[in-house]
Amino acid sequence: MWTPKSPDISPRYSNWSDEKILSTCFYYGEEARAWRNKFLGMLPEIQRRKLYEQKGFDSIREFAFKIGGVSDEQVKNIIRLEERFRETPLLHELLVSGEVSMHKMERLTSIAEPHNEDFLAKSTIRTTSPLSAYSITKSPPRDTSAEARMQLM
Repeated sequence: MWTPKSPDISPRYSNWSDEKILSTCFYYGEEARAWRNKFLGMLPEIQRRKLYEQKGFDSIREFAFKIGGVSDEQVKNIIRLEERFRETPLLHELLVSGEVSMHKMERLTSIAEPHNEDFLAKSTIRTTSPLSAYSITKSPPRDTSAEARMQLM
């Protein structure tokens, strides 16, 4: 009877240090997220041009699932977000370029407007949570010191 080998015995990684394995894993994970964001950002344009039909797919959802492993819900979300951010070119570019994840951009939908897109774009790239630097009054803080940010909370 065949039994699988122990997962800790891999010829490729057996001589690697724990630190090298972990750092390589983190690198691959980060790269995978970056490429996934880029793939998702291209889907609205692929749908608009119906490029999926050229390759024999019946829908953008089928294309996204079979090519990128993307769920129906994610396809609907990225298309909805792309339409929402058309009036804010800076935020739209962050979404379709894949520079910022779809999930981070979803947090901005209720507050993004043409008059504040520059501030939101800068804070979205700079922070882990784009809403953390945003005041309740929908205006960017004048003072960006730590003391001023604390007053916004």
